[in-house]
Amino acid sequence: MYFLGNFIDTLDKIGEYDIKEKNKESRGIPMNINMIPAKDLDYYIGQKDFVIIDLRRKEEYEESHILSAVNIPYEEWEEQFPNLDYKKQYILYCERGGSSLLAAKELLKNGYRILSVIGGFQAYRGNKKTGNL
Repeated sequence: MYFLGNFIDTLDKIGEYDIKEKNKESRGIPMNINMIPAKDLDYYIGQKDFVIIDLRRKEEYEESHILSAVNIPYEEWEEQFPNLDYKKQYILYCERGGSSLLAAKELLKNGYRILSVIGGFQAYRGNKKTGNL
């Protein structure tokens, strides 16, 4: 219940995020955030048209992360996301899902194709990489 409460609080803080507002647009881009369950990440690992981005701090990433994920700490997000390739689709995750929703909102405003992981790294039960390689 604690996790669900924090998740709902995070959604409230985002403001424009509303699952029911599928027709909201910015620059002609629908503003609904496509969410995927953490268990579905295994399907995307290693696929060339998808990039999995870990938004957690560098230390957390180095301790353990989802296979093939690249680390762009949320604190560096605003300066790094303009370097992303529009041809790719991005899958974002953070520790519990809140920061990835905020980053996803920013990407959508700028025309990127994104997915955000429900529950973040804490919800993922698949193969994790220990150490930064």
